[in-house]
Amino acid sequence: MRSLERNNDIVVLKGDFEKASYKKQDLCEYDNNPFIEALPPIFDEDDVLSRFLVTPNISRQDKLSEPNIRYHMLKRVKNFIQPLPVHFEVERRLSTLIRRGYLARNPLDKTFFERIRVLHELREAEEPSLKNIDERLNYIRSTADSLSIIGISGIGKTTAIERLLLMYPQVIKHEEYAQQPFNRTQIVWLKIDCPYDGSLSTLCKSFFKATWDTLFRKIRILKSRYFHNAFAYDITSKYVWDWCTSY
Repeated sequence: MRSLERNNDIVVLKGDFEKASYKKQDLCEYDNNPFIEALPPIFDEDDVLSRFLVTPNISRQDKLSEPNIRYHMLKRVKNFIQPLPVHFEVERRLSTLIRRGYLARNPLDKTFFERIRVLHELREAEEPSLKNIDERLNYIRSTADSLSIIGISGIGKTTAIERLLLMYPQVIKHEEYAQQPFNRTQIVWLKIDCPYDGSLSTLCKSFFKATWDTLFRKIRILKSRYFHNAFAYDITSKYVWDWCTSY
């Protein structure tokens, strides 16, 4: 119970919730993929600089304040963020990682629906064996990639990732594509911290809670202990396949 209560207090980084606006792509492999076309254009270095940079706001009136007041203003320097060359490199890799990940998950591609059908059949099977799962999923390609950022504590890893993620909308709502109904909710990114206890179970609960908070954060929910207990235990067993295959 203590693990669950600690999990409920996780602070989730929240970005923008936008309605899909489709953009012409510079690369042919990105065409005709609504999940990619709804993303912001590929950023150049000037875009990253303007969106990443944070400078303290000091007015003329602030400069005329008394010394004891100006001393407190000096603390604004802690909010100063200056992009370094490594940040531009991380942004390029993150941009590629997000877009390439959608290549095999194009909702207009028939192979995407074949993947969903196979996963649904495996879920409905009474006792699917590991061998059967491997055989059914062997032909399904994946374009998912990964990125590791390693550094000493306090060097700015978390700040860099959060600033770069916030350059993208977190949730995109699709309603119509190419003059055809297209009802989808796209989660572009989620930021989840490593669990305090190193537990895989806690990590999974954090993922589903972050997904829930992201999709339904505008809905006022009674955060009772009963709700959290029911959510944490029921959704993992009942909806895990649906959520994993839909987003």
